[in-house]
Amino acid sequence: AANFRFRPMWTLMEELKSEIKGFVYVVDNNGRVVAHPNRSVVLQGTRTTLPSSSGFATGLDGEDVLQAQEFISLGLSSLLQPQGLNVVAEVPVNEALALANSTLIATVAAILVAILVAAGVGTVVALRITRPIGELATTAQAISAGDLSQQVAVNRKDEIGTLGTAFNSMTAQLRSMIAGLEQRVAARTRDLNLAAEIGRQVSQVRHLDQLLPQAVQLVQERFDLYQTQIYLVDETGEQLVLQASTGHAGTKLLEEGHMLPIDEHSLNGTAAATKQAVIVADTAQSPAFRPHPLLPNTRSEMVVPLMVGENVVGVLDLQSDKPNTLTEDNLPAFETLSGQLAVAIQNAALLNERRQAEAQVRENESLMRTII
Repeated sequence: AANFRFRPMWTLMEELKSEIKGFVYVVDNNGRVVAHPNRSVVLQGTRTTLPSSSGFATGLDGEDVLQAQEFISLGLSSLLQPQGLNVVAEVPVNEALALANSTLIATVAAILVAILVAAGVGTVVALRITRPIGELATTAQAISAGDLSQQVAVNRKDEIGTLGTAFNSMTAQLRSMIAGLEQRVAARTRDLNLAAEIGRQVSQVRHLDQLLPQAVQLVQERFDLYQTQIYLVDETGEQLVLQASTGHAGTKLLEEGHMLPIDEHSLNGTAAATKQAVIVADTAQSPAFRPHPLLPNTRSEMVVPLMVGENVVGVLDLQSDKPNTLTEDNLPAFETLSGQLAVAIQNAALLNERRQAEAQVRENESLMRTII
């Protein structure tokens, strides 16, 4: 009857045995084996101690096993025994450890592969980041040493490529700025040399009526200007009187005895009143500029006071027919020239006064001899 009752269990035992390297068997609540893959174990009435929990234990054959058990309530009639069963699974320890070791080895191998893959990816990423940054650093060092021709090769569209593009743009701007500065320095040096040359020439002229026309003509020609004029302060100190002017317009203005009040109603008057240079880089953009009908083409104008110490003796009026020709950039040259002209004018005036005084003395002596 027992064999008949548990006959389906034999098939289950055989199937389980084919799936794991161990044994699965059934014991009743008295510890008697009632189902086992080896039928002789059941027929012999083999008994075992019911395991209290899962873990290491001694198997039916006396070997160390890794054991697990589960109680099953059959719910049978009280006439039938047993009322419950325990399903016990045994795996030899060496088999369990071999499985664990193989699992551990597979896990470690997977971890090592993952580490190697991560290291390789990290190296590639690091090279993609550090190489262009290194190129940027090398280029920056070359630029700091003065080589502005250096450019960073930009062949990517990520943040590093954006940084390289910005770096190249900055370098181009530096080249442009330096080139512009060099041009400005060269132009300023040229203007200063021209001013010094004109100053040397006019300082050798002793007569004021020759010095002033020669000065305005030299300034106009050397600096390629539209109009150049010199006003001197009159004896009252309230008017600027035109003393020298170039071209047909200048001749006309001199014939008219052109004068300007020393106040802020004109550029020349403002320069004399404030003792400061007045610059209109573009006359079309300046409300302070008042065009003259004889000089319709004036597009840029600069007026520099002629100073001797703290005293204004006149003004140098410069005009160009091109906008932005007379600016702060060439002001130093014209201030230098104005200083030389002021000294030359004062020396010529003093020399003229001396000559007049000497002539007066000679005239008085001649008159005295006539009387005697």
